[in-house]
Amino acid sequence: MGFYIGSGLPFVDVNQSDWFYDNVLFGYSGGLFSGTSATTFTPSGTMTRGMMVTVLWRMSGSPQAAGAGFSDLPEDAWYAAAVNWAYENGVVSGVGNNLFAPNDEITREQMAVMLYNYAKFIGAELPKNREGVFADEDKISAWAKEAVSAMYAAEILNGKGLNDFDPQGKATRAEVATMFTRFIEAMA
Repeated sequence: MGFYIGSGLPFVDVNQSDWFYDNVLFGYSGGLFSGTSATTFTPSGTMTRGMMVTVLWRMSGSPQAAGAGFSDLPEDAWYAAAVNWAYENGVVSGVGNNLFAPNDEITREQMAVMLYNYAKFIGAELPKNREGVFADEDKISAWAKEAVSAMYAAEILNGKGLNDFDPQGKATRAEVATMFTRFIEAMA
């Protein structure tokens, strides 16, 4: 998929003076992100697990895959093909009890794990540009520590405030657009 910066955005809630403007423009122009309506992006709104998987799926060219078999995944849902593809390729594994929870707000650590798994799926070697740990490292779930560490070392994820990662915090759409921009630039 080719990425380009178009002439602008159709979203009334994203202004050129916003810190995330270039990242939203990059993701929208590249066909990864769409708005929450024809005229809104909702940058401070949270990203759902279904939205996140859909962006990864679009990055891979929107391929088809067999059904994942999650009991909470309607076949006709707008995110169904993306979830099926992500599951088939080891990008996601669900939340347990045969559930994917597509409408749940994605946590920052879930976001890191999905992107890390995607990097492994495409055979990408993440750069190691920095060392260190977050001040709240002990709050990161064991299953997410490797992914968070790798995304931090690659400068794809940053902390909040006093170097806290806020692993169970919800990721905003602007934050996720920024993370994807950094990921794509790191892989270039």
